[in-house]
Amino acid sequence: MAAASFRETEAAAACKVSEYRLKPLKQAEAVIGAYQKIEETAVGGYKKIERKFVDTFLEKAEDSGRNGEVPPNSED
Repeated sequence: MAAASFRETEAAAACKVSEYRLKPLKQAEAVIGAYQKIEETAVGGYKKIERKFVDTFLEKAEDSGRNGEVPPNSED
């Protein structure tokens, strides 16, 4: 009896899935293209902010050869 109810549930689920179908490829490509433009704009904006931050607050460190440790200040 349990197997019959499983099959009935499976058939009902298949009917629900058959209500949907894939959209035509052109529509999907348009949606993907729009998403990519939005993503590029967001990432581009982030990169502009990041570059401005780096230019404003950071400077290139001299290579100390000590795995990124800050070299001791020679003025002390």
